[in-house]
Amino acid sequence: MLSLINSTMGTLPAACAKVLRFHIEGWDVKEIAQKLGKSQSTVYTQKQKAIDVLKSKLKEYSLKLFIFFI
Repeated sequence: MLSLINSTMGTLPAACAKVLRFHIEGWDVKEIAQKLGKSQSTVYTQKQKAIDVLKSKLKEYSLKLFIFFI
């Protein structure tokens, strides 16, 4: 699962991947915005985009596993 997450993060735009990494490390949106010199709304949007991509990939992965084991 971690391998899938890491490989998916490699397909994200660089800014989204960076924001997601900070989020995973426990930083909040305000801290990330200050660190990257971006607005909080930009950070939130990039984080949400990254999470949506991860959800989509994980959903595809779980469906493939389900079909495989049937």
